[in-house]
Amino acid sequence: MAPAPTGDAYVRILKTPPPAGTPYSLPVPGSEKENRTPIYRHWQFVDKPLLETLDPKILTVHDSFEASLKKRSNYRCLGSRPWDAASQTFGQFEWMTYGEVAARRENFGKGLVELHRKAGVTTPKYGIGLWCQNRPEWQIADLGCMSQSLYTVSIYDTLGPEATEHIINHAEIVCVISSLVHVPTLLKLAPRIPTLKIIICLDPIDAGERPGNSKADILNAIARDAGITIHSMKEVEQLGAVSGLSMNPPRAEDIITINYTSGTSGIPKGVILTHRNAIAGASCGRVLAESSPSDVVISYLPLAHIYQRVAEQGCFSVGSAIGYFHGDIFKLIEDIKLLRPAGFISVPRLYNRFGSAIRAETTDATGLKGAVARHIINTKLAKLKLPPGQATNKHLFYDYFFAHKLRSAFGLQRAKTMVSGSAPLDPNLHQLLRAAFGNTFIQGYGLTETYAMGTYQHENDLSVGNCGMVAPSMEACLQSVPDMEYLVTDSPNPRDWKRHIKRWIL
Repeated sequence: MAPAPTGDAYVRILKTPPPAGTPYSLPVPGSEKENRTPIYRHWQFVDKPLLETLDPKILTVHDSFEASLKKRSNYRCLGSRPWDAASQTFGQFEWMTYGEVAARRENFGKGLVELHRKAGVTTPKYGIGLWCQNRPEWQIADLGCMSQSLYTVSIYDTLGPEATEHIINHAEIVCVISSLVHVPTLLKLAPRIPTLKIIICLDPIDAGERPGNSKADILNAIARDAGITIHSMKEVEQLGAVSGLSMNPPRAEDIITINYTSGTSGIPKGVILTHRNAIAGASCGRVLAESSPSDVVISYLPLAHIYQRVAEQGCFSVGSAIGYFHGDIFKLIEDIKLLRPAGFISVPRLYNRFGSAIRAETTDATGLKGAVARHIINTKLAKLKLPPGQATNKHLFYDYFFAHKLRSAFGLQRAKTMVSGSAPLDPNLHQLLRAAFGNTFIQGYGLTETYAMGTYQHENDLSVGNCGMVAPSMEACLQSVPDMEYLVTDSPNPRDWKRHIKRWIL
């Protein structure tokens, strides 16, 4: 008997659309209950176990990274633009290879264990706070934690000092890995976060100044009264390199992160997520937007959110490269043009800006330029309104000289797939972007609790106003909430995760 397909071969099977006339998601027979719809699953998983991995040998994100490391040790992995103090500008992208990232994360993970041992932490598994903007060091730290079966707890820039205090206390964090800009806030909060004993700064804090004058000396002098020690990332890596420790890889059921969500009310809630959740999410991500080892993507959506995190873990699973924006969202296009990513994920807020820029240069333009652009866009919009099976956003001639030029203006000429999530995308904007860019442009829905996966549109689905089919790793249903007047019996249409840390959700 032939072996079961894995990896890219399995991805191609899962991307297969259902037979004509068959819905993308089907009800599980016998799953109906009072005040609840039937449970729906991806059409290929109605009567078999849900998708957990594309390869039975890959059960954790650590496994996934290690597998790509074996194949692509000398290929680029993480890149960023260094700041040039002389010119006061950011330079071109500089890259670390998979091999370089692997060595740093291994040493960093060992150093973390040593620091915690010195601080009196003897439990084998614990959480590490992680507070910084997207940068290569974020992933090195996260992968380093995984290499020792530890997990990270994301701290958000946007939630404010009270939420930071709550997260550190609630998750009982001993160590926070932070960019330099957040160290003063942590020291200011120190009297109210008694569990905190270690701060690891991702930025250099010792540039060879005379004793007592370095940032490390000054910050440690302030931290000493609170019983906190401050270390640079380099120092932790050096400690790990001479520790004599080995890696301690995680299991599928081990925690990969406690991700605190802002929620709709009250204090942030910590969602416990495992490596099994992560691999299932990353596997679905590869089905949603097929990628290759030669691809590069851009990282700019906050890594403290699960949306960007699962995207980057999907990159690790195929061995592709991740370039990090330089930190200014208003100059994001500058970074995109340098990277020319093979795919692009975003949120409606940014796509609204794209739409406004496209209209200004095309359909709202005056003279011959505007007339030609309106004809092209209207022709393609009309093709999108054709019946399923006939509808398309492709046009051999117009895409060659119009859509490619538009995508190039955003640095997206290589973008095969674009994805919108986090909030509904306006249907008119969705179709405009499909017509203008001429590539696969889909919408999805997910939660922190589902590792960003939930539902997503198939690449052949050119409809709007919906989030597509249930992901292969998921099952979904709607349940009535009478107190909010949401009922599964509403006409014409009725209007899932492990648990929240220390708080069960029913």
